[in-house]
Amino acid sequence: MSDRCLPPAFGRGLPLVLALLGAACDIPTEAPQWDTQWTVPADSAHIDVSELLPATVGVTPDGTAFTITVPPVAFSQTLGDMCSACPPAAVAPKPAFQTTFEDVTNLPADVSSVTTRTASADISLTNDFSFDPIRPGGSETGELRLEIRDGDGSGPVVAELTVDGATDSIPPGSTYMATLDLDAKTFGDILTAVVFIASPSGPSVLLTSSDEFSVDVSPSEVLVDEAVVALIDQAVDIDPVSLDAEDIPEEIIERLEGGALVLEVDNPFAVEADLDLQISGPGFAPIQKDVEVGQGASEEMVELTAAELRSFLGQPNVSFEGSGAASAPSGTTAVRADQVLRFRANIQLTVRVGS
Repeated sequence: MSDRCLPPAFGRGLPLVLALLGAACDIPTEAPQWDTQWTVPADSAHIDVSELLPATVGVTPDGTAFTITVPPVAFSQTLGDMCSACPPAAVAPKPAFQTTFEDVTNLPADVSSVTTRTASADISLTNDFSFDPIRPGGSETGELRLEIRDGDGSGPVVAELTVDGATDSIPPGSTYMATLDLDAKTFGDILTAVVFIASPSGPSVLLTSSDEFSVDVSPSEVLVDEAVVALIDQAVDIDPVSLDAEDIPEEIIERLEGGALVLEVDNPFAVEADLDLQISGPGFAPIQKDVEVGQGASEEMVELTAAELRSFLGQPNVSFEGSGAASAPSGTTAVRADQVLRFRANIQLTVRVGS
């Protein structure tokens, strides 16, 4: 058995092929007979990482990063909850107090962790008390600290804002605004905003237990280098890929014994896919085939009978395409924006030569 390759522009090599089929060539007109392998190149195909992403994750126009939106979190605490020694409603010396309160936000659905490229969060601290909690007017000053923690309120700190009463203030009725940098951070699907206030004693002031101190944390659009996403039976598609089948001579087609659509697969994802392939074009019934794609590099042979090959070889505008479902064996997988599952396709023909 020997190997042959039909170049993409097969028509230009037609005289040579016909010569090989003549009397003075490798294909004898008398016994013995043997099979040769011919290869017809096809265009490459691919499955982009965007097809493996949940709807809540996008890709930047330049294809270098993912985009996600983290919902804002707004929460508050009343003076009565912060300060048990404060009267419900009276003018009185302000007692010292310390308090901690928190709330959570989540990454988008089906995203279990991310590593950010660029991200930030706009912070708003609104003081509806009749005094400044970190600078109440006495000889001492206090402090407010806001932490963004990975996971619950005891998780690691990924970003922190400190408002020091020695240098800053949050006067009554005002809103203190700041921006937290979240670049190059890795965190899971839950983020907790934790606020700690240490407020010293101060002179007499109207104390109303229902007054509130409010916190708003609004993340910007987050650019992500890597995300861990849920991936179970995610629908994927292979766009139509041209098969250069038109210029194959009738002499080759008549001698076909069979063949295969060969897919050289380079799969960088920790996922597996079950694909339904279809070879179609004008003048013949579509040919349906199944193929399983595993992780890493592999070569998948999609067997084709001689009758199936003869139905489309020599025909114009022949293509193959596919669709199916991809899953991560563990249920989740890490993905990067620059990853692509690639197929290098060709048609392998088994041709009987001899008398």
